[in-house]
Amino acid sequence: CTKGKCYKQGGRQLHSALQDAVDSDPDLSHVSIKATGCMKACKHGPNLRLPNGRMLHSPTPTEALSRMQPNR
Repeated sequence: CTKGKCYKQGGRQLHSALQDAVDSDPDLSHVSIKATGCMKACKHGPNLRLPNGRMLHSPTPTEALSRMQPNR
């Protein structure tokens, strides 16, 4: 999420870090990073929703990237 409280709690930085990692790593070519609006979990932000529907609360870029690897 890159809105409101999540934005202030690092959502923009998380988005930028993930996008930079995906852009620089051919092994992550299957990953698409998209900014979203509010996901109604502001107290736990920044928030990241994975393709499987699972939401990560306050992930580091390293944690988020590890969840984006195939078979994780």
